[in-house]
Amino acid sequence: RPQQPIPPQLLPMRYRPIIVVGGFQNGVSSVVVEWLGTLLPGIYLRQVLLTDSSDTFSESAYRAMRPLDAQVKRLCQLILADENLQEMSFDMIGFEDGGLVARGAAQTCVKGRVKALVTWDTPNGGHYVPPGG
Repeated sequence: RPQQPIPPQLLPMRYRPIIVVGGFQNGVSSVVVEWLGTLLPGIYLRQVLLTDSSDTFSESAYRAMRPLDAQVKRLCQLILADENLQEMSFDMIGFEDGGLVARGAAQTCVKGRVKALVTWDTPNGGHYVPPGG
Protein backbone atom coordinates (compact mmCIF):
# COMPACT_ATOMS: atom_id res chain seq x y z
CA ARG A 1 0.00 0.00 0.00
CA PRO A 2 1.55 3.37 -1.01
CA GLN A 3 2.17 5.91 1.69
CA GLN A 4 -0.08 8.94 1.69
CA PRO A 5 1.58 12.37 1.90
CA ILE A 6 1.46 14.00 5.30
CA PRO A 7 -1.04 16.86 5.34
CA PRO A 8 0.73 20.24 5.60
CA GLN A 9 -1.05 21.08 8.88
CA LEU A 10 0.62 18.04 10.49
CA LEU A 11 4.14 18.83 9.33
CA PRO A 12 6.50 20.27 11.92
CA MET A 13 6.27 24.03 12.13
CA ARG A 14 9.26 25.98 10.86
CA TYR A 15 10.19 28.77 13.18
CA ARG A 16 11.81 32.06 12.27
CA PRO A 17 15.30 32.30 13.80
CA ILE A 18 15.63 34.29 17.02
CA ILE A 19 18.59 36.43 18.03
CA VAL A 20 18.86 37.21 21.74
CA VAL A 21 20.91 40.20 22.89
CA GLY A 22 21.51 40.20 26.61
CA GLY A 23 22.18 43.13 28.87
CA PHE A 24 24.82 43.82 31.47
CA GLN A 25 23.78 40.63 33.22
CA ASN A 26 23.23 37.75 30.81
CA GLY A 27 21.55 35.54 33.43
CA VAL A 28 17.97 36.30 32.43
CA SER A 29 18.66 36.07 28.70
CA SER A 30 20.42 32.71 29.19
CA VAL A 31 17.34 31.32 30.95
CA VAL A 32 15.08 32.62 28.18
CA VAL A 33 17.32 31.09 25.49
CA GLU A 34 17.16 27.72 27.27
CA TRP A 35 13.38 28.00 27.64
CA LEU A 36 12.86 28.95 23.96
CA GLY A 37 15.08 26.08 22.83
CA THR A 38 12.86 23.68 24.79
CA LEU A 39 9.62 25.30 23.69
CA LEU A 40 10.54 25.56 19.98
CA PRO A 41 12.53 22.44 19.05
CA GLY A 42 14.66 22.79 15.95
CA ILE A 43 14.71 26.60 15.99
CA TYR A 44 17.88 28.50 15.16
CA LEU A 45 18.45 30.42 18.36
CA ARG A 46 21.53 32.52 19.03
CA GLN A 47 22.47 34.40 22.16
CA VAL A 48 24.83 37.11 20.95
CA LEU A 49 27.87 38.26 22.89
CA LEU A 50 29.50 41.39 21.52
CA THR A 51 32.98 40.37 22.64
CA ASP A 52 34.95 37.40 21.38
CA SER A 53 35.23 36.15 24.95
CA SER A 54 32.77 33.98 26.84
CA ASP A 55 33.91 35.77 30.00
CA THR A 56 30.94 37.68 31.41
CA PHE A 57 33.20 40.31 32.98
CA SER A 58 34.68 41.17 29.56
CA GLU A 59 31.20 41.40 28.07
CA SER A 60 29.96 43.68 30.87
CA ALA A 61 33.05 45.90 30.59
CA TYR A 62 32.60 46.16 26.81
CA ARG A 63 28.96 47.17 27.27
CA ALA A 64 29.79 49.75 29.92
CA MET A 65 32.70 51.36 28.09
CA ARG A 66 31.80 51.27 24.39
CA PRO A 67 29.48 53.90 22.87
CA LEU A 68 26.08 52.61 21.80
CA ASP A 69 26.77 53.15 18.08
CA ALA A 70 29.90 50.95 18.34
CA GLN A 71 27.86 48.23 20.01
CA VAL A 72 25.22 48.41 17.27
CA LYS A 73 27.94 48.21 14.62
CA ARG A 74 29.42 45.13 16.32
CA LEU A 75 26.00 43.43 16.51
CA CYS A 76 25.46 44.20 12.83
CA GLN A 77 28.81 42.59 11.97
CA LEU A 78 27.90 39.45 13.91
CA ILE A 79 24.45 39.15 12.34
CA LEU A 80 25.65 39.80 8.79
CA ALA A 81 28.45 37.23 9.21
CA ASP A 82 26.10 34.52 10.51
CA GLU A 83 25.65 31.95 7.73
CA ASN A 84 22.37 30.79 9.29
CA LEU A 85 20.81 34.22 8.81
CA GLN A 86 21.84 35.05 5.24
CA GLU A 87 19.00 36.86 3.49
CA MET A 88 16.49 35.58 6.07
CA SER A 89 14.03 37.39 8.25
CA PHE A 90 14.30 36.77 11.97
CA ASP A 91 13.08 37.93 15.36
CA MET A 92 15.15 39.67 18.02
CA ILE A 93 14.82 39.81 21.78
CA GLY A 94 16.84 42.37 23.73
CA PHE A 95 17.25 42.50 27.48
CA GLU A 96 18.15 45.65 29.38
CA ASP A 97 20.66 47.72 27.37
CA GLY A 98 20.80 44.85 24.86
CA GLY A 99 17.34 46.01 23.78
CA LEU A 100 18.83 49.35 22.73
CA VAL A 101 21.55 47.58 20.76
CA ALA A 102 19.00 45.25 19.13
CA ARG A 103 16.73 48.16 18.22
CA GLY A 104 19.70 50.03 16.74
CA ALA A 105 20.51 47.06 14.52
CA ALA A 106 16.86 46.59 13.55
CA GLN A 107 16.68 50.23 12.45
CA THR A 108 19.94 50.20 10.48
CA CYS A 109 21.88 47.26 9.09
CA VAL A 110 19.11 44.64 9.13
CA LYS A 111 16.20 47.01 8.52
CA GLY A 112 13.26 45.14 7.05
CA ARG A 113 14.58 41.70 8.06
CA VAL A 114 13.56 41.88 11.72
CA LYS A 115 9.93 40.77 11.86
CA ALA A 116 9.46 41.10 15.62
CA LEU A 117 11.55 43.01 18.14
CA VAL A 118 10.85 42.37 21.81
CA THR A 119 12.65 44.37 24.47
CA TRP A 120 12.56 43.57 28.16
CA ASP A 121 13.58 46.01 30.88
CA THR A 122 15.12 48.26 28.22
CA PRO A 123 15.52 51.96 29.00
CA ASN A 124 13.88 53.11 25.75
CA GLY A 125 12.93 56.42 27.35
CA GLY A 126 16.31 56.91 29.00
CA HIS A 127 17.34 56.61 32.64
CA TYR A 128 16.18 58.86 35.42
CA VAL A 129 18.68 59.56 38.14
CA PRO A 130 17.29 61.61 41.01
CA PRO A 131 19.34 64.59 42.21
CA GLY A 132 22.14 63.36 44.42
CA GLY A 133 21.39 59.77 43.34
